[in-house]
Order: sequence, then C-alpha cells, then structure tokens
Amino acid sequence: MKSILLISICLLLSLTAFAGEKKPGGVTGTVLDNKKQQPVDLVDVMLYTSKDSVFVKHTMSNEDGVFSFDGLTPGNYFIKAKLLGYREAKTESFEIRDVAVEVPVKMEADEAVLSEVVVTGKKQFVEQHADKMVINPEATISTASDNILDVLGKSPGIVVDKDGNISLKGKSGITILIDDKPTYMSGDQLAAMLKNLQASTVERIEIMENPPAKYDAEGSTGVINIRTKRGTVRGFNGSLSANTQAGKYWRGHTGLDLNYRNEKWNIYGGLWGGFFNGWDDVDLTRKFPEGDGSTFKEYAYGTGHSDYSGLKLGVDYYLTKDQVIGFMGLGSRWKGSWDNNTQTDIYDWSGNKTSHENTMKNQDNSGNDWTANLNYRWTVDTLGRSLSADLDYAHYTFSSGSDMKTTYIPEKLPQLINNYQDSYTNIYSFKVDYTHPFSKAIQLDAGLKTSLVDIDSDLDYKQKDNETGNWADPTKMSNRFKYSENINALYTSFKYKWNDSWDMQLGLRGEQTRSEGNNVTIDSINNQNYFNLFPTAFLQKTFSEKHQVNLSYAYRIGRPDYWLLNPFIWMLNPYTYNQGNPNLQPQFTHSMKLAYTLNQKYILSLGYAYTQDQYTQVFEQNDETKVTVITWRNLTNVNNADATLTIPVQVKKWLQINANLTGFYIEYKLPDEKGEILNRHKVTFRGNLISTFSLPKDWSVELSGWYVSKTIYGVMDMWPEGSMDAGIQKRLFDSKLSVKLGVTDVFNTLKGNYGSTYQNMDIRGIQHFDSRRLQLNLTWRFGQDNIKPARERKTGLEEESGRAGK
Repeated sequence: MKSILLISICLLLSLTAFAGEKKPGGVTGTVLDNKKQQPVDLVDVMLYTSKDSVFVKHTMSNEDGVFSFDGLTPGNYFIKAKLLGYREAKTESFEIRDVAVEVPVKMEADEAVLSEVVVTGKKQFVEQHADKMVINPEATISTASDNILDVLGKSPGIVVDKDGNISLKGKSGITILIDDKPTYMSGDQLAAMLKNLQASTVERIEIMENPPAKYDAEGSTGVINIRTKRGTVRGFNGSLSANTQAGKYWRGHTGLDLNYRNEKWNIYGGLWGGFFNGWDDVDLTRKFPEGDGSTFKEYAYGTGHSDYSGLKLGVDYYLTKDQVIGFMGLGSRWKGSWDNNTQTDIYDWSGNKTSHENTMKNQDNSGNDWTANLNYRWTVDTLGRSLSADLDYAHYTFSSGSDMKTTYIPEKLPQLINNYQDSYTNIYSFKVDYTHPFSKAIQLDAGLKTSLVDIDSDLDYKQKDNETGNWADPTKMSNRFKYSENINALYTSFKYKWNDSWDMQLGLRGEQTRSEGNNVTIDSINNQNYFNLFPTAFLQKTFSEKHQVNLSYAYRIGRPDYWLLNPFIWMLNPYTYNQGNPNLQPQFTHSMKLAYTLNQKYILSLGYAYTQDQYTQVFEQNDETKVTVITWRNLTNVNNADATLTIPVQVKKWLQINANLTGFYIEYKLPDEKGEILNRHKVTFRGNLISTFSLPKDWSVELSGWYVSKTIYGVMDMWPEGSMDAGIQKRLFDSKLSVKLGVTDVFNTLKGNYGSTYQNMDIRGIQHFDSRRLQLNLTWRFGQDNIKPARERKTGLEEESGRAGK
C-alpha cells in the first residue's frame, strides 16, 4: 500500500504541471443586490446564445453569489438571472474566446412584490441540486426554532425513530457529517448532539443518496452533511441567538458567532451552551412461548438533565489571492444524568400476577471532544483547477457510571449493581484532492486518503453480595476492549461533456481496510483485512430550461459503528441488556436513482437499492432467565424501492406550500428459527406539508405537519405516527432582529409504537416523551450586511463519520 500511495502522490504532483495552461470556454461572475451591493445566493442563472436565444446551461449562485460555466464553444452569449423577490436580470451580450471572461450580474429588488407581502426567505425549504437535495432550516418558522434532529424528521424521505436513529427511505446506515467532518458518536450520543444543535446556527443540510467518488465509500444509504454558518468577506459581523423551550420541563440554548476578515486574514469563531431537561415513559409487554406462558409487563418512567458548552475557532491566511492556508479547531464538553424507575409485573399463563419488581437506576454521563484541522488550498485559475490538502486529528473521551437497585415482592434481598465505563478515541487523517480540466469536455478529479483510529474502553461491573456485603463481579461482565483501524483510499473520477446538454461523470474509489478488535479480558482478537473497489456513475440530460433528468449509480460500504463492535454488556434493567458484537461484518449496497426536475423546482425521483449482509438490530431472548439482549447481527439481504415527489407551490403571493410525498417498498430476507429464509416486506408512505403565510409589516405564520404509515425495520414493526407544528415570526429593526414563537406537536400525537414477533420474541412497546413544547427563538445579527460565507473546507475525516463509540 505504501508503494500505491507513493505512486498516487507522484501522479497528483505531475498533474499540477498542467496548471499553467489556459483553457478556453469559461465564464464566471458574481450576482449582487444592486442597492445593497450584497452577494445574492441561490439565484437561478441561465446561459443563452446571443444569435438565436437558445438555452445552453443552468446553474445557481453559491453562498458568495458566485457562479460559473465552463466547457463552452467560442461565440456570443448572454445571461438571465431569476429569484423570488427580485426582477429578472439580463446581461449584455459578451464574447467567449480563448480565455475565461468575468460577467457581473446586478439584480433589483421587486418593490411591487415587497410592498404587498414580506418575502420571509428567498430560499426554499427543499431544493434539488444535480448531486444532492438541500434543506434550508431557516426557510420556515417552525424549523428555524427547531433542533436539527427535528428538522431532519420533517425532511423528505427521512424517518427519525423514538431513539433518534435516522433512516432515509427505509434504509439505515447513513453517514452524518458536520461541515464535512464526522461526528464520531454512537447512535444515542449522536441523537443527543443533534438535539442540542439549533437550526438557527445551520446554513443548510445536504442530503446525498449517491455521493461521487470524491467522498468516502462509507455509508450504505448515503451522506447527510450539516453545514453551519460562518465567515465574512471583509469587515466584522456576527450573530447572537437564544432559544428557550417549555414543555413539562425547560430547555435553553444560547450561541454567539463572530467573523472578521481583511485582505489577508479571515478569522471566525463561536461560543455556545445550553441545558436540556426531559422525560419519557415506556409501556412494554413481553410474552414468553408456550410451555412457560408467562407475561412481563414493564412500565418505566425517566427524567434527565444535561448541560453542554462548546467553542469553535478558525483562521485562514491568504498567501496569495489564489492560495490559502487555514486552521480550524472545535471543542465541546457535556455532562448529564438520567434517573429511571422501572415497575415490572410478572403474570403466569392464566393471567394471575405472581410477583412484582421495582428497579431504580441513576446514571451519570460526561464527555468532551476536540478536533483540529490544518488545510491548504490552491485555486489555480477560474476554470476549476485546484489542489487541496487536509491534516486532521480528533480526540474524544466518554465516561458513564450507574447505580441500580432492584427490590422484590414477595420480599427477598435486593439486588445492588454498579457499572462504570471509561473510554477514549483518537483519530488521525491525511488527504489530498486535485481537480484538473484537460479540455472543455474532460475534467479529472483524483485524490488519496489515509486514516488511523485507536479506541480503548474499560468496563467495571460490580454486584453486592448480600451475605458478606462485599462488591464483586460474579457474572464476569467486567471487560476491556481495544480497537484499531487503518483505511487507505485512492480515487479518480472523470467528467465528460459531449455537447451543451449532456453531462457524464464516472468514478472509481479503492479502499483497503485493516482492523483489529482486541477483547483484552478474555484474550480474544478479531483481525480483518479487505480491499474493495467502489464505482460511481452520473448522467444528466438538460432538455431545456424547464426539463432536466438525472441518473446516478453508486456502490458503497457500511462498516459497523465502532460502538457496535464493543462487546460490553450494559444493563438497562435486570431483564434488558445492551451488547455489542465484535464479529460484525461490513454491509455492501448497490444504489440507483432516477430524478426528473420540472421548472427547476418540481422533483420526481425513483430509486432502488440492494444491500447484502445488512447488520440489523435484534432482540435475543433467553426463555429460562427471561433476559432480553439487544444486539446486532448480519442477518439479512434487503431490497428497497422508493418514489419521492417534491412540490413547492406559490398558491398566492402571500401563501407558499412545500409538499413532499415518499413511498417506499422494503423487503428483508431473514433466517427463521429453523434456518429457513423468511421474507418480511412492507409498503410505507410518508408525507410532509409546510404552509407559510407572508403577512404585512414583517409578520409571517407557518403550519406544518408530517405523517408516516406503518413500516418495518429489520425484525421490528413500527406503527403509524405523525405530528403538527405551528409558528409565527416577526422581523424588527430592518430584519436585524427576528423573533419566532412556535409550538411543536400541537396535538401531542408523537410517540414511539413498536413491536416484534420474530422467532421466540413477542414484544410490544409504546414510548411517550416531551414532544409538545412552546418555543421562543431570538436572533440578532450585527455588523456589516455585505457579507458572504467563508470558504467551505472539507476535512479528511469523512470516512469515520458516526462510527466512533465513546
């Protein structure tokens, strides 16, 4: 592998020799608000020939207001620009020859529209780009006051279950990135972090079902990238936000973002913190097989508190106008506690209650993490040649301790248990990416990456001996687990444009994975070493300004999250344990998608995916001890087909509706108790509807709701659920201050309703939580208005996203 990396570095360096060449056919420009002289993003920019006004290409301005077209035939052209709230702009004719030209576009606000209604946001809540779907949280009132986990739950095709697990169109295994950086958290920790991440601090959410070869192959379902706000062009600006929520208990969050830039320096940073109070209750019924016939009815009620704080600091230094070197650091800490009371009634086969048990559990958790990124980027020219490199380091610590006491009726001596877990994670990564257009029709992207992961976890289990009073480990549940992993990757992709309406991209990524899981306590080592190739393909046909079709294919891998590989047994109560599986194998997915876009806003997509050896959460029940172990197994192959329709409708000038409907068919092939293959399949529908009413005097009102029909997830059945939210917003002081008041789950209908009758399991549960909340959100923006975000930096940590167990 060292020789492969050396050859790749030489290849990338040799490609830079072409950097000085001038390539024909380029157009770049910036869209500005003519009055404010402020960049305008997400503008539809169309290119036409001057001779006969034939449509050539379409793009959208980015966060800097910048757009570009390349690979054009020499000739005369003009540009049109459109955006709600602005008059259509048209440039003068310009000529393209051997060098790139720069064409500024200035747009005038449509005062006729603005005098009748207030445009609450020029961004749509859902936007379809060529390679991804984009969610804009602040485009709606209720989502702007939400946390990001709630926003994801309202997004097309995404389902967030009762435990905060995220699936897309019925498929799990999606990779979560924040600013192109992985989260390195287990499922419940990731859910807690996303609950604490406020929508007001997020610029947009990118959903890529079939990411190109430049992205890591990790993530069978694709990638969700959460991009936070930061950066300015010149001068100083910032924002201060505060959010408070009242349900049964209070929650609060505050955040400060500051940005400064001059000719050479770009400095940005932020502080945030908050607290969370919550509750939930679970009704669970477990029925045991014939011959025993007993039934366990459990009711658990829990309350919890957590507080958190974080710091972000970034510095970019522009060596020249084309070269920049930067450092970004991010750190956070959190701690919390959860108290849970579980009442268990045990019945015999005839329905008579035979005993009662009461378990009190007090758990304290804490953790801290920090990441550092050193980045260099060279933008060779306006036609797209660039070279970038990233060096990353991440460190995470996590500790958790719990005390559990169980008392019995009829009376017997109580059971006293103490658990303590301590772990750390270190991750190192280096990557290089290079982009080079060889001609107006062909572009090459190439790169390499290597990453190292080191994890050490220790679990100390003790149980009190009621006779001697001593604490010991009679069940031998104490354990130490060490895990290391090295992934080396190379990729290349080619973009080919054979005329003005056809685009094709082919990519190939190779990844070698070497890992070692060491169960130190029992001296058991599990080594894995495998190499895989991951092809990708994208085809786009633009028929006209109104009609566009995209076809994509990707082959991807889903490596188990690190915490799933940890064999520790963690007791939830005397009859329910969590346990990892160090023998889990990766799963592999073929994914295809066909999308049709009408008028650049109506989207119909059809998709199909086949996953081999999918690892699935299962419940394994011991009929003698009555203990249920929640673990993971490579059980099944999965077929998944889906159709999604996105319809944004401007019903009136004062009423905007965004509707999304997804239908998906999912089929699991599972082994039954006899070893035979059992087919579990289900058709599921999910709908989202957001209605925004724009009113005079800077007022706006929003109603939104979603519903998902019954679905299945592995061996689990998930019953239908839905929710409705409402919000009202007022902008003050020339929109510097926004005040948003919202109510989530207005009718208190949201709950988790699940069950399983797989093999010897017969279980049914209902979970309620603090879902109906009154929310008040204040955001104050200060400093210069003529700002645009700083450069978006991709780090080298994408592969390990969401896999690091704390």
